Amino acid sequence: QYKTKGTCKHWLVLPYEWQLENKSARGFIKLLLDTELNFTEKIQINCEFPCKKYFFVLYLNHSKVKEVRFCSLPPLLTSDIHTEERRLGELFCSGMNGNSVPVTYSSLAYSEGLYSSSEVPFSFEDIA
Repeated sequence: QYKTKGTCKHWLVLPYEWQLENKSARGFIKLLLDTELNFTEKIQINCEFPCKKYFFVLYLNHSKVKEVRFCSLPPLLTSDIHTEERRLGELFCSGMNGNSVPVTYSSLAYSEGLYSSSEVPFSFEDIA
């Protein structure tokens, strides 16, 4: 967990590994929590396959996804971006909100999950 000094915002970091038949992936799910207002502000997910990395940021408003940004390394071909934005938008619309969700291919999806030097790590034992 990472806490931003002087605020009630905390990053909760959950590492994961995923195995599906002959494919495996690993990464982190990071939740930016506001402990004063008791809500999740955003969720950042990175997923690393042997030859490709994906980064997603879900911006939330009252527990509903209001916007999604994503990117990949290596980057998508320019001709594929619109198709992937539409496909992910439909996925989030049908699976979570029932409303339209703007999905944007943006390099900000990579940097939005990085920590600043003002955020200090601590474990659950530190707060117990």
